[in-house]
Amino acid sequence: HQHQHQQHHPHQHPLPRPLLPPAACASLTRSNSEVLVPSLVFRLLDGEVLKRSVPSVTYLRRGLPIHGRLEITNYKVVFRANDGSNRLDYKVPLCAIAKLSKIGRHSSTQRFGYALDIHCKDMRLMRLAFSPRLRQRKHTFDTLSALAFPESIHDVFAFTHGANYTGNKGWDMYDPTEEYHRIGLLSDPSFRLTSINRDYQYSPTYPAQFIVPTAITDSDLRKIGKFRVKVRVPACIWKHPTLHSTIHRSSQPRCGLLQARCTEDETLLQAIRAANPRGEHSVLHVLDARPKANAMANQLTGGGYLLTQYYP
Repeated sequence: HQHQHQQHHPHQHPLPRPLLPPAACASLTRSNSEVLVPSLVFRLLDGEVLKRSVPSVTYLRRGLPIHGRLEITNYKVVFRANDGSNRLDYKVPLCAIAKLSKIGRHSSTQRFGYALDIHCKDMRLMRLAFSPRLRQRKHTFDTLSALAFPESIHDVFAFTHGANYTGNKGWDMYDPTEEYHRIGLLSDPSFRLTSINRDYQYSPTYPAQFIVPTAITDSDLRKIGKFRVKVRVPACIWKHPTLHSTIHRSSQPRCGLLQARCTEDETLLQAIRAANPRGEHSVLHVLDARPKANAMANQLTGGGYLLTQYYP
């Protein structure tokens, strides 16, 4: 790779917004309608408008060049391939961008050496190559810098969308059961929906319903709740659409200095491993987001961390 010559991240002041003129935006977009761009059709959300359209961009996907165009709205970045299928190849919400990096100079002779890296907060990296003869990279960089790192939090799309949203407002906007169906958890016999927290008395900081392995009963959950800080038991929050691996979240265990154990908690983690595609042969990764010193210090107040010898 070429050396990175210029970067932009949220700790720097955003550059001025060289966006499309209002008249041009108005002619290209209409909120909550199908937007016609040469060879493209895609639907915008309420309050979403097109800010810049960049033709002749190359997306380097795993090192392979894909030629297409880039569309930047006040909500997301969309790359579409020029393969005639009008398929969506890549989409990144602006608030998911962590850093922008310019790669290479105008004088670069390396193929695809004049590029822009979009570093995402979810560890994705989107590299876009531009023609050195045009000023597309600069305009794209400036536009993304202004939109992804605004001067005020009130400039992010959520506020614009909320002001223009015409659907149901309030608690009806989110249905947990519908969301679990969408992820594919309710159709998986290895998992079940528990209503143990229907009145929020079991765990005040957990939803009324959440997903646990089918092998774990509500009676088990009550015992596990006493072993987890604030009764935040391991609950499933995501399932991969094709690999079917899952992610679960929880609070720290109440091991303390005496290294207390909970048989039901150990059984729950074993059930999580067994529910994944490779069953008991799958690898269960337990990630602790705290610094090690903090985790060890929490033992003094009755918390702590899982002991691997009890969770083989």
